[in-house]
Amino acid sequence: MRIQLSIISLLPLLVCSWAKPAPTDTTISAPTSSVATASGSASAAASSVAASFSSTSSASPSTIDTPMSSSPTSVVSGSATATLSRSATSSAVAPHNTSSPPIALGYVADYHIDKTNLQNYPFENYTHMSFFGTPVYNQEIELNMTTEEPLVQEFVRLAHQHDVKAMFTIGGYGPASVYFSLQTRNDSRENYADLLTSYAFQHGFDGIDLDWEYPNGNKSVAGDLFRDDDDTSNFLAFLKTLRSKASNLTLSAAAPGQPWLDMHQKPWTNMSEFASVLDFVVIMNYDRFGSWSATAGPNAALDDSCVANATLRQGSAVSSIKAWTDAGFPASKLVLGVPAYGHGFPVPAGHATNPNRSIALYPPVDASRLPLHGDKWDDPAAPGGTFTFQGLMDNGYLKQDGTPADGIYYTFDNCTKTPFLYNGSTEVMVSYDDAQSMRLKGEFVKEQGLAGFAMFEVGGDHENILLSAVKEGMH
Repeated sequence: MRIQLSIISLLPLLVCSWAKPAPTDTTISAPTSSVATASGSASAAASSVAASFSSTSSASPSTIDTPMSSSPTSVVSGSATATLSRSATSSAVAPHNTSSPPIALGYVADYHIDKTNLQNYPFENYTHMSFFGTPVYNQEIELNMTTEEPLVQEFVRLAHQHDVKAMFTIGGYGPASVYFSLQTRNDSRENYADLLTSYAFQHGFDGIDLDWEYPNGNKSVAGDLFRDDDDTSNFLAFLKTLRSKASNLTLSAAAPGQPWLDMHQKPWTNMSEFASVLDFVVIMNYDRFGSWSATAGPNAALDDSCVANATLRQGSAVSSIKAWTDAGFPASKLVLGVPAYGHGFPVPAGHATNPNRSIALYPPVDASRLPLHGDKWDDPAAPGGTFTFQGLMDNGYLKQDGTPADGIYYTFDNCTKTPFLYNGSTEVMVSYDDAQSMRLKGEFVKEQGLAGFAMFEVGGDHENILLSAVKEGMH
């Protein structure tokens, strides 16, 4: 989730297809107390996906992995396969990374801590926890730490109390990219690396996580200020400098679904040098569709190669891991980012459901009702229609056990492995993750030999339903 807030200055923000599947490719629930299942139970679906990872497709459609491009309002109908084809990732099953326990990273956003007691966070269920904040862009080489200091100290204390690595993340979407453009230039990077490492050592952090989401991708935000800077090359040079000063710290980065861009807006094709200085990269497999989209679609698709309409393939876990490994970044250093939130879309009732009472996939959004307000964690100043898993319960979409509430339509799309909800009263559709989709993501992490998963963000879960599911899938 990419919310750009300037509440504090130091630590970061983490914050992106489809053709309409045939009715037999979805699990549907009309707004009654019973749930109709067209493709078997959730457990059966999970088992079939695990088996499908080892299958091979003769040809896979090309994938589009642009985080925020608009989607067309019309959908080309076509059947969608429920199989994750091996050819979309690699020709052979990747061995599981057994050199160390899988990473279970949880993000704690600074802008939500005042609404949540840190003592209530399940530190004991993670291997790493990262305090996430946003920098303030002011053309100075500084961190500007102020009011969050006591929270930082408490965060580190609780993490170490539970034998968990305490990290801090700095960055975010939008203006944060300008911030990094400044800090990683040749005349700045040495001082900035000193600032970050000094802060980490002084506060007892075990690692630093950098969330520069789109190097070379947000030049318009800065105007002409950094137009001639090669952000990605500067980022690599900065990481090498930072590594030289922090050899005993974990060093990671959050990244979009394709490798960072070069000066020509093309993804780098050789990421091996980045792999040599980073312990791992978190692939942010979320925000595939959102308030910027012309159609409602999956927030965090596991696979979208089965989507018949190529223009609706906005990226997935499968396409992202393939893009990074094809560029020479080892799967064993990739962490799959998973969301504890979803995106809501205003969809008129006439476009929202099919005759069989399943939710229609990729319906057009009613732009006249934007912006859409989500739950209490959605930004009131710039609402984006986001709902945390907990927020879906608070707002009557889900029961406390994570199942659809009475009167709420539910569909599980077996193409992208995405659940959807629809409230006929408010005419709001929500793409989110539930226990079934999270379990499948965990299985994918294991089958592909990834380093682990990262939850954004911990406080959005409810009683560890999502956390438990993804960990179950990995074991």
